[in-house]
Order: sequence, then C-alpha cells, then structure tokens
Amino acid sequence: MPNSNKVEAEIRVRLAEVAQRYSQAEIARRLNLRRSTVSRYMRSNRIPAAFVADIAREFGVNTSWLVLGEGTPWIADVRSDQATMGRGLIELVQAMGRISKLRLGALAGRQDAKNLRELSETLEVYERLREKLASQSRATYDKVLADWTAAMDNHEQAAATRLRQAAEQISRLCPDAAMQIRHEKLHARHEYAWGSPEESLRHILRAFVSALPATGEMNEETFQSAISIIATLDRLGRSADAARYARVAEILAPNAQKWPSWHSFNGLYGWVLVGLDDIGHGLPRITQAMSATPAGSLRDNLKVSAAYALYISGALELSAAAADPDASFTVIRRLLLLTPWCMDPDQVRALWRRDERMSRRDYSPPKEKIAEAHIAALEGRHAAALKTWREAERFEAQDGTLRGLPDFPGPVMRTQLLRLAGDTRGARKALEEAEEMRVASAALMQQDYNWRRIHWRNAAMLTAPESELGRRAREFAQYARQRGLVAYTAT
Repeated sequence: MPNSNKVEAEIRVRLAEVAQRYSQAEIARRLNLRRSTVSRYMRSNRIPAAFVADIAREFGVNTSWLVLGEGTPWIADVRSDQATMGRGLIELVQAMGRISKLRLGALAGRQDAKNLRELSETLEVYERLREKLASQSRATYDKVLADWTAAMDNHEQAAATRLRQAAEQISRLCPDAAMQIRHEKLHARHEYAWGSPEESLRHILRAFVSALPATGEMNEETFQSAISIIATLDRLGRSADAARYARVAEILAPNAQKWPSWHSFNGLYGWVLVGLDDIGHGLPRITQAMSATPAGSLRDNLKVSAAYALYISGALELSAAAADPDASFTVIRRLLLLTPWCMDPDQVRALWRRDERMSRRDYSPPKEKIAEAHIAALEGRHAAALKTWREAERFEAQDGTLRGLPDFPGPVMRTQLLRLAGDTRGARKALEEAEEMRVASAALMQQDYNWRRIHWRNAAMLTAPESELGRRAREFAQYARQRGLVAYTAT
C-alpha cells in the first residue's frame, strides 16, 4: 500500500527514541506486555494503534510528534517551552525597568518594591479586563460564526467574506480554544468553497493539530477533520500526502469503523489509492463504502470512483456504464469526462444520450464540452470539435471552472483533436506543450491516469519509436501492464 510502509518506518524511528529513555523491559512492565511483544511491535511493519496510543498515554509522549513528527517529543517539553516564554517575559519587564532607572536615576529599595507592586496590580487589572472582554465577546463570536456558516450554506459569497472578516476581529478578544478550532474549520471551508484549496489546507491543518489529543486516540470530531485534510490534499493532486494522512488517521482512530463517518473516509481513502494507480487496494475500499451508503451525493461519488477504477483497468466499458439503470444523471455526467480514451463512437454516443438532457446540444456545461468535442471528432466534424474545445479553454481562462485543465489535460485534448483531424504538424506542437505541462505539474501533483494514457497514446502515434517521447510512451505502457491498467501499446 503506497506510503504506509514509510509512515510505519517513521513511527518506528520515533518509538526507538522513546526506547532510549525507557528500556523495552520498562515499557513492557508498564504496559503489562511481554518484553518479546514490545520488541516485535518495535520492529513490525504493522504497528498496532493501541500500542501507539498506550505509549503516548503512559510515558507522556506528544501524539502529534509520535505519529506525524510534528512538535516536541515530550508533553513536558511543551510545558517547559511555555515556562521559558514566561521567564523571557519577566526578563523583558526587568529590562524595561532597568532602562527606566537609567533615565530616572538610582532608586531606593522601597521605591523598587513599590514599582513592582504597582506593576503587579496593573497586570491584575489588565487580566480581569481581558477576561471580561472574552466573556462578553463569546456570545458575539458564536453568533458571527453561526451566521458565517449559514452564509456558506446558502452560497452567499459576499456575506460570507464580510462575516469572515468580522470573525477575525472578534477572535482577538475571545481566546476560547474550542471556538478558535471551530473558526479555523469554517475558514478552511470558506477557502475551499471559493477556490483556494491551498489556503483551506493551511487552516484545516491548524484545526486538526489544535484538536489532536496530546495522548490517546482520535475522537470522531478530529477524525472528521482528518477527512477534510485528505479531501483537500486529493483536490490539490497531492495523493501521496493524502494517503499518508489516511494511514495516520487509521492508526490514531482504531474505533473509527463504528462511526458514521467511516464509510465516507473509507471511500475517500480508496479513491486516493486509485489516484495513485493502486486499484488492488483502492477499489475494495470504494465498494465496501458503496455497499453501506444509501442513495445520495456520497453514493454517486462512490459509483463514479468505482466506475473510473474499473474503466482504467479495462473491466468496464462505456457501454456498460450507459446501460446501468441505476446510474443517476450526476454519475453519467461525470463519466462523460472519461470519454476521450474511447475511440468507439457508438459507446460514446450511448453514454451521451443516456439522459435526455444530454442529447440536447444547448445543454453543455463547460466540463462536458470534453465529451461534446470528442463526439464531434469521432463523427468527422473536426472544425466543430476544435471550436467546441477552444470555447472550453477560453471559458476556463476567464472563469476557472475547468480548474487544472490547461495545466495538462488541456493540451492533451487539443493534441488528440488535431491528430484526429489529420493536422500532424499542429498535433506535434500541441504534444510538445502537453509534455512540458506534464513535466512541470508532475513535481507538484499526481496526474490523472486517464489523461496520462491519452497523452502517451498521442505520443506513440505522433513520434518515431526511437525518439525520446516514443521511448517514454513504451515505458508508460510497460508500467501500466505491471499495475494492471489499460494503456495504448504501439504494434
């Protein structure tokens, strides 16, 4: 399973650091385990979640550090850091006092005591005032957060933005830990809803780390935050990081299968693994989640994920998807994004006409122009195909609805349309652009397998076998066979 061994290896390294302070014999005694059991766990590739939680709880280990490698190793170190900050504050006050003395001249002992007493009294007044402000602002803070939630529920962006700004101001007066976690989650949702997944990730990570217990297991609320992190990482194309967090969530929440959020998590984790081309581990999770999920948007997402996995593995054709009587309009519409790989016009038309609304040429949301352009190309209407695709790319440049397409899928689609139209020169130029985009984006994100195989099919059909792109196309076909996936093989 991708990255799980790496996660376990990192945890083993940190467990070894714990064992440097406490011997395995002491660990075994305090956890009521056999020493051989402790030794086996410390070397194992599958570390039990309960063992990790017991280590953290019994020996005062910071869970964030033990599992994620974040923060200081020992809870006592965290308190020590706070004490150090306190001493630094005292030293600062003393330094300020010394500066005053330099200006005012030497002061008698009694005067020094008086100054310190006045400083103490002033600080006490300040603390009381701060507590009063926090108490009085709590209700206002709660109301603003509730209104902000309602504005996002109603997709009122302008109102949501104003309320976000208000919440930022009020949060300065109300240092309530629970409300600040709630604030961070709302901020993350706000950024995600209006197209800033990187900012969303920053805020949800803050909420997650703040809510993570210093010791013990993850509760359901924190588990749901982990789901948000995984979903955001997946949207950013950071599938490897998403898989890492999913594995960590399983370690910290061994009871998660009893929670209602488990099926959402399991399906999402399965989709992340499919995104890493790991069909063998990903598809069973998706089907397990789908079998326990009632009709609705989550089940539609799971059906699309399962269909995608089966399609790229060659176990499902578009005609089968089109014939599924239970497939909702949402499922069919999203499966249209897969059509550019299929060169059978009958199958593509069957999927396009699966819903009566899709057969209307005036009904074509921007993302569905992928299928519309592909159908036109397969029917020999090449000028219409290119015109349709240029409209889609212009719309993306203006609106961002086709987020990510110009970075790699955009020139891949253009290459295929030009190749089918017989414009070899234009297709090769577009192929070069697509390859530049592939190399640039591959360092930042996991690219969709369906678009990768279309790209390498274009490369195999447009370049000589001995060329650099021809060689890479053959390597990709070999990789696909090893993973049990379908790709184009030049004959």
